[in-house]
Amino acid sequence: MTVEESNKVKGIAVLLMFWTHLFTGSYLILPTSRWFSLLGQAAMNKIAYAGTVCLFMFIFCSGYGLYRSSFLKPADWRKDLRRIFGILVPYWLIMDATILWLAAHHRFEPRVFLINLFALSHNDESLYVTFSWFIKVYLELLILLPLMRAAERKNGRNPLKDFLLYIALPAALQLFLQRKMPAYEGQRMVYYGLYTVNEFVTVLPSFYAGVLCAKYQVFEKLKARFASAPSWPVTLAALAVFAGMLLVRQAVPMLSFGCLDWAEVILLVCCLLLLFGHAPFHSRRALPYLGSRSLHYWLLSGSFFLNTSELQFIVYLPQYVPLVVLWEAVVETPFVMFFDWASRQILAIPEKLALRRQARSGENSR
Repeated sequence: MTVEESNKVKGIAVLLMFWTHLFTGSYLILPTSRWFSLLGQAAMNKIAYAGTVCLFMFIFCSGYGLYRSSFLKPADWRKDLRRIFGILVPYWLIMDATILWLAAHHRFEPRVFLINLFALSHNDESLYVTFSWFIKVYLELLILLPLMRAAERKNGRNPLKDFLLYIALPAALQLFLQRKMPAYEGQRMVYYGLYTVNEFVTVLPSFYAGVLCAKYQVFEKLKARFASAPSWPVTLAALAVFAGMLLVRQAVPMLSFGCLDWAEVILLVCCLLLLFGHAPFHSRRALPYLGSRSLHYWLLSGSFFLNTSELQFIVYLPQYVPLVVLWEAVVETPFVMFFDWASRQILAIPEKLALRRQARSGENSR
């Protein structure tokens, strides 16, 4: 899977994320936000829940990309640190903009600022930026990246051992924690600790599924297998499997934030890669852009919900389901471009300072 293909997969995940946030009928949707679907709102509420797989698609692509960019290369703590700030800086910028809005409307709560600084809560009511809870999960993955990288290198190439250790074990731990957690609801700190571990092991199998698919070149073998296959049969079959997997997501509990999300994601990504390689009608610019800025789109999508829900009417202006999804992408894109530019300027400061120091030391040596 190339970088472009990974960005296309994440671009599809962005659209699924819009879809599930906009049409699941949750308490985040204001009664005044009206929309229409040919299937009816009740049916769309159920179907849209399938979009929750977007989280695991993002995590999977992160594991795949980090194997190529980190696991296969010498350890570099500077790069590891840059990855962490590459997540935090865009988040902090968008959080600052949200704080300004909340302060202007007299709704800013300073007492939860430290919680928001690293998105330590999963409760959207205590987060300035709605849906930003996943920042904590990504930070946990990046902080533990050196340890995971060292362990993976030590294990060598053993598919069965890798599967049992990195996918089956955390999936089993997730099932165990989900059964034990209710008994500790009255003990706040203990419950929070267990919840945090459960949150992490929920995404870990999907992360390592990406790592192992990159390690064992699963997608390269898939492409080779279907390289000479007729385009239309492959396209139709891939579309049917992709849609079918989404439709059964809510019907099968193990596929809904359960211990088999990683398996569903592998199948979905396989279908998308076959579509990208055989279908004549997929996007060659929009999807890669959406995917390459998926962090910004996710964070900015929270601007229409909960703490800043007075802006929600903007995204529902087209009212018809497909148009609402596309319209949200259009509305957010100018802000994505601005925050992306601002983030790059801030992240480039250490390099610029290093270049200045080198220039000055060169002048002094003369």
